[in-house]
Amino acid sequence: MKCPNCGKDLPDGKLYCDNCGTEVEIVSDIDMELEMHKTIKDIANEQFPDDYEFDDDVEFDDDDNPSILRILLKSGSRFGKIFYVIISVLILTVIILAIRMGIKVSRESSLDYQVEMAQKAIDNDDYIKAVTYLERAVKLDPENPDYRFQLADYYKKLDRTDDCIYILTDAAENKNFDNATRIQAYNRLFTIYKDNADYSRISYALEKCDIESVLSEYSSYRVTSPEFNLESGTYTDTIIVRITTPGDGDIYYTTDGSDPVTSGTKYSEPLTLEYGSYTVKAVVFNDYDIPSEVITKDYLIDVAFSFAPEVEPESGDYEHTFLIEVDVPVMYTCYYTTDGSDPTKESNRYINPVPAAEGYNTYKFVVYANDGTQSEIVERNYNVVLNTSITAADAVTALNQGLIDRGYLDESGRHREGIDGTYIFMYSTIYPIEGMGDFYFVVEYIQDDLGNNRMTGTYYAIDCYNGMLYTVDVEGENGYVLSPL
Repeated sequence: MKCPNCGKDLPDGKLYCDNCGTEVEIVSDIDMELEMHKTIKDIANEQFPDDYEFDDDVEFDDDDNPSILRILLKSGSRFGKIFYVIISVLILTVIILAIRMGIKVSRESSLDYQVEMAQKAIDNDDYIKAVTYLERAVKLDPENPDYRFQLADYYKKLDRTDDCIYILTDAAENKNFDNATRIQAYNRLFTIYKDNADYSRISYALEKCDIESVLSEYSSYRVTSPEFNLESGTYTDTIIVRITTPGDGDIYYTTDGSDPVTSGTKYSEPLTLEYGSYTVKAVVFNDYDIPSEVITKDYLIDVAFSFAPEVEPESGDYEHTFLIEVDVPVMYTCYYTTDGSDPTKESNRYINPVPAAEGYNTYKFVVYANDGTQSEIVERNYNVVLNTSITAADAVTALNQGLIDRGYLDESGRHREGIDGTYIFMYSTIYPIEGMGDFYFVVEYIQDDLGNNRMTGTYYAIDCYNGMLYTVDVEGENGYVLSPL
């Protein structure tokens, strides 16, 4: 067969001319239509000579069983002639459609044709057509990765990112391809994800990856789930729960069943779980803040509640004040009294160390578990007698006079210009300041005409041994900063 445009010989089955680029039709649609019209005309001329002024002689060979069509035509029936023409047209139409369908099927089943037409479209910068032909090429030869990669490139050029990702993912996970092909697919896929800062999808893809070199190269994007040293269950003693991760990343956890992704505490040391019920949840964040799967463990610590809180120091006589400290187990709450009565949940809650008061005092402490179970009550008796001649009353008097001397109060020691009310100073406690010694703490109030007292928020400290006056600034939990008055 020759090219209808340039006349070059074409190999059998070739549907595209390499010389001039002309697409070759097996049978020209135009030629078929002209031939059909000519044939119909010939039939009409033959069967309708009166209309076309042609010879009306119609000869048929006699046979024993003539068809109805022949009988009609031979009898000269005009209806028979019309019927004959219609049948002829229908037959020719079916033939033409069959030829066209054959051409279409032949083209769509020809890999070479799809590839050649795709290249022609690419040369003309017609990427939409190129994609259509390349999609057919992939279907015809699914084991050839080159067509997939080329199709992915033109998906990307057309901003069809999702289609590009789909075909690259399919190639990366296709174990029928060799590792070199799959690695290329992973690299192209991850480049798209990185350009879009979509690091979580890299992590997700790596979970399905079985190629060690890919896992190693992109290890910083991986996120591994946390692992617990103890399984969920009931334990009859205090347990130590350790949480680890086989990969890189920071672990965050909660012990109350809340979501560690949003409200977790960074894990830095093993968790000590004592009496009670715990739902521990943990998650790992990698370097790109991608969270892993949340792992949950439920623990029930069913321990007989017989322990007593640890209180320091021991009972005794002391010549200086100190802070009473209680070791409160995790998930427990401590309460105490200072008058010798048994503590309950209505008593003072222990939050920070308690300063021991001057004189002889009895302190009692108790802790409660989450379910309301109460521990033993621990009692401490302290007799604090400072080795000083300055009493708390002396400290308040010295403070009052010091404020008058500095013009803070008038000569009566009770008023200040522009302030309604009377100033009152009340002793609060003795408090030890590390590195400085013991101090009487005094709180400032203003009393109105009805006798109501209102704290001003100002605190003073008087050195228990030399009487020096200070103002007190509170900084954080139990942190006091003294400034000379």
